[in-house]
Amino acid sequence: MEEAERIAAKLAAASPLGLQGGMVVARVSVQQGQAGITVDMPPEAWVRLAHEIPEILSTGYYYLVIDPKTFNLIVAQLVAVERQPLLEAQRAPTTFVPLEKPHSMVVLSNVSPLKLHLEPMLAVHLDEEARARLVKAGDPGEAAAVLEKLQPVAAVAPPDPGSPVVIPHPDVLAALLAHSEGVPVGALAVMDRVYVAGGRAIPVRLTWSVLVKHVLVTGTTGSGKTSLVKNIMYAALNMDGELVAAVLDAGGDYVSAGLPGYIPAGLVDADTARVLEVYGIDAKPGSPVFGRYVASLVAIPCTSSNGRCSPDRAAEHYAERLREAVATMYSRHGCSAEASRARLDGEDTVYAVDVKVTCEGETAKATLYIAPRLLVLRSVEEIAQIDPYMTERAREALPYIARNLKARTIEDLLKRLENPANAEKDLGVHRQTLAHLASRLRILKSMGVIRVGGGEAPSLSYGELVEAAGRRRVRAIVLDLAYAGEAVGGGAASPTAVRVLLGYQFLRTMLAYAERTAGHRALLVVDEAHLFFPRGGGEYERMLSAAVERLARLGRSRGIAIVFSTHRESDLSPLIATLANTKIYLRTDRKTAEELPLPREYRARLPYYADHAAVMASYAVRGGYIGVVGAPAAVGHRTT
Repeated sequence: MEEAERIAAKLAAASPLGLQGGMVVARVSVQQGQAGITVDMPPEAWVRLAHEIPEILSTGYYYLVIDPKTFNLIVAQLVAVERQPLLEAQRAPTTFVPLEKPHSMVVLSNVSPLKLHLEPMLAVHLDEEARARLVKAGDPGEAAAVLEKLQPVAAVAPPDPGSPVVIPHPDVLAALLAHSEGVPVGALAVMDRVYVAGGRAIPVRLTWSVLVKHVLVTGTTGSGKTSLVKNIMYAALNMDGELVAAVLDAGGDYVSAGLPGYIPAGLVDADTARVLEVYGIDAKPGSPVFGRYVASLVAIPCTSSNGRCSPDRAAEHYAERLREAVATMYSRHGCSAEASRARLDGEDTVYAVDVKVTCEGETAKATLYIAPRLLVLRSVEEIAQIDPYMTERAREALPYIARNLKARTIEDLLKRLENPANAEKDLGVHRQTLAHLASRLRILKSMGVIRVGGGEAPSLSYGELVEAAGRRRVRAIVLDLAYAGEAVGGGAASPTAVRVLLGYQFLRTMLAYAERTAGHRALLVVDEAHLFFPRGGGEYERMLSAAVERLARLGRSRGIAIVFSTHRESDLSPLIATLANTKIYLRTDRKTAEELPLPREYRARLPYYADHAAVMASYAVRGGYIGVVGAPAAVGHRTT
């Protein structure tokens, strides 16, 4: 046992793990029903450490306990601190006399050992090889590389009295709780407070192998969902030069990511600056964060009022709306902004709009690309593949009907289906099926974005958009479905139906591209996911779910990660919750919080969380749950 204690002491003294802070006294009851670890921290330790790292005595701070009996490395959180002055402990009388220069006895009366009460969270077992590598580790990075490969064990065995206690280095703690490498989700938090160690925040990361098992982000309006996803997207694109981001932007919140971001100085306090650094963004407390953006190509429907679309007019109409939005977005911060007219950029029907923003004497520029697109079909039979609202019977019957009626266009089909009774007799297809088919064709025709055989603009195709973006060194493709709902919706087609139809086409073509293109890595963001995958959504939900399930399963092998964003998990098809192996819960109402599969303390606090704070539940996190804090969006954002 003496040898084990010697090794444990050597590990605790090894600087790569952190700073030695005391030793275990005994295992006691901290709160009724909870077991804890009591640690003695001598005066010479806490006086020095508390001045260097004031946070070490804050509730929720993490400590490491090295048990020489089991060689388990226990991660524990501080739940209470006891302090007893030396003179009081020795039953000596204490008088408090105001002195110009305090006597040494008065100073002594305020110096005392501390008892720290820790609650064990998780543990890893240090086998002989791990112990040897840790002793030889030259820096915290090497120690972190050893620790993150170890499998967690239950922290149920009480550590022996005398077990050394370490204040962990931030990199070491990050490796023990999640991953030391990967895409940053945010900063480690204790409930909704940023966890600060050594003056900096600790990144909570997910490796790409975890991200391709997909993520669900939920939270009420204003909780910070979009900001969180934008910052993750920004960090991921900066880390991987080959990655492409694709966004189904149902709420119109992601187009602004292609514009210079601005976080006012008043929102950048010390903790926010630390969190922004986690995402790779330099920030100073009390100074604005300005100028970052994600180079973006925005796909929009090429609409028309006379049956033919003009890409030039569609792009300029969108650019005009953009100019108004840009002026409003920056003026509330006292910034000036201007956007150019749309100009044709190349021969692939893509237009460029130059944006210039000036804030507090600094100027940032960005170019946003606009791609007007149609749904161009090879034949009228292909309508059966693109319309998620069509019943299965109508979908099966459509190719047969089109061939028998020799219909080449939607108009041909509608003309021949004007009298369902005659068509039923001629075709042998049930009248209700024919009536449903005719109704769907009328709705599709009213949208004005479907062409058979060719069109005035290219077809909406993920692969074609990826190539167009690549030619311009653009990293993000945004399908502006909010604009599509306004421009195409109304009349026979509802805005939601337009969003669903175009979103489905995007997913279909993305799936086809992924199936034939090995090595294509992408981050797909599905905003307002409940619109596409509602619980009990009927036929269209089943078709979209089938497409996204195939894409999700293919993504695990091809490197495609999907982030679903919505208000409540209960609004979604159960399939989405199953596909998402990682879930991030931001602030929500009390009733919804109570239904979440989270520990009781998180469910109780979540309705009162601050903006950008969340609980992440993932198999990739040791212990299953971890607190995370994000920051205001560093890229363009409508509501910063």
